[in-house]
Parts: sequence; structure tokens; C-alpha cells
Amino acid sequence: MKKTTKILALVLVVAMLGCMLMACGKTLKGTYAAEVLTVRTAYVFDGKKVSVEAGALGYSKVVAEGTYKIEDGKITFTFGEEGDKYAGSFDFEEGENSIKIAGVTYTKE
Repeated sequence: MKKTTKILALVLVVAMLGCMLMACGKTLKGTYAAEVLTVRTAYVFDGKKVSVEAGALGYSKVVAEGTYKIEDGKITFTFGEEGDKYAGSFDFEEGENSIKIAGVTYTKE
């Protein structure tokens, strides 16, 4: 009986760990950038956090910081603080060294 209880406990622990990992979702790491008409836009991903940089002619500035979630072919961004929050979802695809957000391809740097 003790052996059966130990095996059952081990199975439950493994199942719980699997559920926890599935709940984490897909994350990205690194900087993905695109340049259109000399204007560079970049997403800097680190875990569940994201920063958006924009600039031109070698100058770049972080214009927004927030979080993101990837689910069912969509990426959802949330920026700002309570009372001044923006959230939006866009079509999302991931390639080998690139991502596509709302039809724009960003290459990993």
C-alpha cells in the first residue's frame, strides 16, 4: 500500500508540473527589428516583458514598456499603468530568425 501511495503521489507531482509549464505559454527572448522608410521599430522581449523602441538615423528611444501574451496565432500587448492602460491583439507568426506582427516582419538581431 505504501508503494502504491508513493507512485500515485509521484504521478500527481509530474502532472502538476506539466500543467504549470503549459500555463506559462510561449515566450520570446531578444530584439526583433524592422526598418521602413529609414524609421526603425524594435521589440525587445525578455520573458513576459516587452519594450518597444523607435528611432531614425541611428537614434533610438524606448517608447513603451509592458507585457505580452502569445496565444492562438495572436500576440496581445498590454502597456501602461492602471487608469492609463493600452491593450491590443495582432496576428502573429514566428519564423526561424524572425517574427511577423500584423503583417510586418521583424528580424532577430
